[in-house]
Amino acid sequence: MKFRRAIYWILIFVGFGNFLLWLPMSVIDILQGRYTEVNPAEKTSLSILVGLMMSCGIMPLLVGIVSVFKLRQLNLNQAMAEEHRLNDELLKLAVRNFGKLTVVEAALGLNISIEQADHLLNRCMEKHLAEMQVSESGILVYHFLPFITGREKQTAETI
Repeated sequence: MKFRRAIYWILIFVGFGNFLLWLPMSVIDILQGRYTEVNPAEKTSLSILVGLMMSCGIMPLLVGIVSVFKLRQLNLNQAMAEEHRLNDELLKLAVRNFGKLTVVEAALGLNISIEQADHLLNRCMEKHLAEMQVSESGILVYHFLPFITGREKQTAETI
């Protein structure tokens, strides 16, 4: 992924640089009348100037810009997919721990950093999936609300 990103940025810089190089040269040639279609041997052909500007400047610039936007979208989609996967794993971990987790348990269970685990657990609180409790020793415990005991499920009444 980093290699692609580097290639895209090189395309942008090459395209932009060539565009800045060929555009003034082409304008100067056109203004000074150094182009002609009659005798291409003596003067620069206008079609060559336009072709060089398009192939060496504008096209690499456009391809690079479009590629960078596509790459950003791809990275955003991958980040969202990873967050969804971590959320799913966090909920499974909470089920295995009877609906209660600490930050350290989440980090170890998901093999992520404590900061990431804290962020995921706080997002669950924002979504009202969990509430924060404090143990007797002062450790924060996240209690996942949708989880009920087997007994509660057995005694649930029809609505």
